[in-house]
Amino acid sequence: GSRSKNGGKMETRDKFGDILMRKSPGIMAAGLRLLPLLLLWPGIHAQTSIFRTRTPKMSSVRKLANCVKVTRNLAVNCEFNGEVPRRTTMGAMGMAAGMALRQIARADETDEFSTKIFMDISINEGDPQRVVIGVYNDASLGGSRFLSLAEGAGPGLDYRRSLFTFISPDKAFIKNAGVGSTTGLAAKEITLPGGRSARGLYQELAEQKRTHVAPGTVSLVVRSAEPPPPPTKKLVASSGRLITVEEAPKGYVEPNGSEFIITTKEGVSDLDKTNLVVGRVIEGMEVISRVSSLATSKPKGNDDPFFKIGKSIGDSRALFMSTRFGRPFARVQITACGKL
Repeated sequence: GSRSKNGGKMETRDKFGDILMRKSPGIMAAGLRLLPLLLLWPGIHAQTSIFRTRTPKMSSVRKLANCVKVTRNLAVNCEFNGEVPRRTTMGAMGMAAGMALRQIARADETDEFSTKIFMDISINEGDPQRVVIGVYNDASLGGSRFLSLAEGAGPGLDYRRSLFTFISPDKAFIKNAGVGSTTGLAAKEITLPGGRSARGLYQELAEQKRTHVAPGTVSLVVRSAEPPPPPTKKLVASSGRLITVEEAPKGYVEPNGSEFIITTKEGVSDLDKTNLVVGRVIEGMEVISRVSSLATSKPKGNDDPFFKIGKSIGDSRALFMSTRFGRPFARVQITACGKL
């Protein structure tokens, strides 16, 4: 009788496998032993990187259960003449599991981020290097504000051409200066999510559950790490008499909600009370690490008691001097940015 189409393919496959095993048993055996690890590694790496920063959703567990079924079916389809070669089955299971984990990682990443933005960063006007940041879907006001500035909310309200002006002494994070002003003439007709100042983000900062636990965390600077200096008092004439008024100290500027930082180390918990986490670097982390390794200015006088006193009373010279600490000698600039 005539053989079925599937039967003919199975016999051909059996013969081809027998030839390979007979001609090069050592190479075939070694390759089949390594095949599961090689196929599993991309999926495992992608999935574990997500597990480090968040708890997998139940949908991921269901997807993994479905993938186990696919793996089992694939292993069954690898039967040769009623027998299941052990090495071939391991290879089939490795292929299915690797594909499953990669699919789960991509699905989880889509669920985790509402959108992605890019930033092209140059050092000393060199060739720009791209960094891709995923904006968390649960960062409502902060995420919308960050996205608006990355896309360009209007003249002067754009991260394009902004500079990275601070690298922490322990190289734990780098800081972008943001836009110069969110309340000037350029912003007169434009309303940023959260308002023109950072105060509209105070409530979201107080309620945030995300922390700066992993390298590549992106957050907006909402509060200053140090308490503001006390206001200065002065006498002014008003209606024919002298009165005392308070003025904000010169040289001190509170955060306007456009500055942002990117961490380069794990567990930078000091930022959790002052910065609102809005996203994470998903591509180009090597660019951020390179920026964090740049040499920075370390002016003398940081430990000088007169400098500390001047800073505490709001002396403009001491406040200006403190802004020079940690500034990279190189010019680190965002040359282009936008939504992907």
